[in-house]
Amino acid sequence: YIIMKCIILSENLRKVISIIERSTGKDLTIPILGSFLISTEANSLKIMGTNLEIGIEALLRGTVQEQGKIAIPAKTLSSLISTIPKDEKITLESNKTNLIITTQSQKTLLKGYAHEDFPILPTVKEIYKIVIKRSDLLYALTKSLISTSKNNIKPELASIYFSLYKENLIISSTDSFRLSEEQVKPISFSHKTGQETFLLPFRTCEELIKLLELGDADETTFFVGRGDILIKYGDTSIYSRLTEGKFPEYQQIIPQKFTTHFVAKRSDFINHLRRASIFSNKLQGV
Repeated sequence: YIIMKCIILSENLRKVISIIERSTGKDLTIPILGSFLISTEANSLKIMGTNLEIGIEALLRGTVQEQGKIAIPAKTLSSLISTIPKDEKITLESNKTNLIITTQSQKTLLKGYAHEDFPILPTVKEIYKIVIKRSDLLYALTKSLISTSKNNIKPELASIYFSLYKENLIISSTDSFRLSEEQVKPISFSHKTGQETFLLPFRTCEELIKLLELGDADETTFFVGRGDILIKYGDTSIYSRLTEGKFPEYQQIIPQKFTTHFVAKRSDFINHLRRASIFSNKLQGV
């Protein structure tokens, strides 16, 4: 019997799957973490993936004929959808724990899991929220990601530090060798004290950057809780735990005076750096 039935455009489904797939788990002891939870909601299809540290959920507009839920292996579904032409309509039907995918030229059955076994994302109890312009956030995150530590020996260094003070949002990161700091003017914010701070994990920032690059909405909203966060951008939501720990107090190490400065043409400087980098590697970084 049919539990869920929805008609959707393959190109829209492919875009959403490419974003959510990276948040699925690779834990062989909990195989359902390697799947998508697909469900219908009013006139939309909702797809969710999580590895218990980060979860991504997106809504897709479509024609919903029957309501229902099913969990389907993410990699298999992603590989299959990538073979379907962009402008083709897809019909998704669930029959118990099976998903039937029908196009103009093919019909495929994928075996899934009972949706009851899929973990539910926690509800973030909002303490305050921040609304940021997409272009400002994307620029600041991209610059900050460069100086973030790539290992978790010190989790606070493998995160990006957000500090909301007065009317400015300072976004910074350091791996103890490099330091980045960007100031962003939020569109709006709400907070109870004079200063609010949180540490967003490196992996979450990577997923957020990818989402911002693919999207066209103007605003991103951060709902900050105690130990977790919900980020909404367009029809997509990212849930993430926040990093525990204290970010280094770096302000005092930034020089206030300089003895030397120079001005160079950007293109010339980049070309010289590229030539110099030919003779350096991870072991000889000078």
